[in-house]
Amino acid sequence: MPPKTKLAKRDLGEACVVRVLQKHGPTPQRELAQICDLSPSAVSRIVERLFEKKLILTCENNVSLRSNIPGRPTVNIAINPTARAVLTVYVALSKIHYMLVNLDWSTEILTIDEKPQGIEVNNLVTLICKRLDGFTAVYSKKLYGYAVLLSGITDGKRGMVFNSQTLKTGISGFELKAILEQRFKLPVIVDSESNGALLGEITFNHDYLDKRNVVYVYYDCDGMVLSFYFNGKIYRGGVDTTAGQTECYAFSENTPEKCVEGRAYWLPPVGLNKVELNVLSQSKISRKVKKFGELIVIQKQLSIPSAKILENRLRMLGRGLCNIMNLLGPDYILIGGLLSELDDRYLNILHEAFVSGQLFSVSSQDRITYGKLPLLKAIAIGGASGLLTADLELQLKFDISP
Repeated sequence: MPPKTKLAKRDLGEACVVRVLQKHGPTPQRELAQICDLSPSAVSRIVERLFEKKLILTCENNVSLRSNIPGRPTVNIAINPTARAVLTVYVALSKIHYMLVNLDWSTEILTIDEKPQGIEVNNLVTLICKRLDGFTAVYSKKLYGYAVLLSGITDGKRGMVFNSQTLKTGISGFELKAILEQRFKLPVIVDSESNGALLGEITFNHDYLDKRNVVYVYYDCDGMVLSFYFNGKIYRGGVDTTAGQTECYAFSENTPEKCVEGRAYWLPPVGLNKVELNVLSQSKISRKVKKFGELIVIQKQLSIPSAKILENRLRMLGRGLCNIMNLLGPDYILIGGLLSELDDRYLNILHEAFVSGQLFSVSSQDRITYGKLPLLKAIAIGGASGLLTADLELQLKFDISP
């Protein structure tokens, strides 16, 4: 993705050093030079500038890797986690999560509130602002900005909320970003939780930086989301598209030959049907299960009939992922949320269904990969990443600017 502005080489060097420290933790200066492909003298100058910005600190490592005898102390460079932080608000279907994300990607859940169903967005903002006022007073010295992520339809570029399963908004949208920035006088990022989770996985798992096209999909107990990272750009939802989807095509499960624009019918529905619920009602363990994601949570406790429901759902999911691969041909389909917690037995069923209808070679089975972050942490890191690294121009890797 070409830079939006011409950057000095020193700025990109600082970005590289910070990224390496965020990924690997404390690292000797000579190793930083090797990983970043910079000269030792250049890294020394970069480290000096980052010290001046208070973004890094030093620590000693006395442990010898080859013996139990302490060796010569090695001075390591490390991220200063207290240098800055982002307050992240994740508005899920029934909960509002308030989290602090530090520069070293460590996260802290500050509190979790119950969210009234169908709340007017004005009232929701009032609730959020009351919480943020208190947290801002506590963390003001290192607070760098705010990230608000919502389930539903949002326009991340303009920071507007259009629709949600649990929010009531005006027809023309609600300018959430502008309202929060005016109140708190700090940068604010507003986006859907699916895009936040996608960006969190990409940010944390740097292997994806070199991949052009990634489709991200997850199910959890509340629902399902799908997001796209294509050609260095995260496609955000708009007024007429579901969260994270813009001008994409979808297959109906029943009529795959018919292509429908706008809405996603690739994947199995979140809720279980009457036949499935009737089977589950015979099981004491599964009596309260109503959704696909809840089956994954109790996968090790399922009876044989209940397990077959999960297996059938995963076959449907595999066919849906196959449709995505055939239609869009991404480098990877990245699976997160509860799906990344499936046992090998169920993963094999998913893979078999995924490969069965491939128009590509069988090796495309390897194109399914799994997220490494818990969903809540992925959302928090993804929402905060653009602000935590903004002055180092790292956002040029992603289309995350407002």
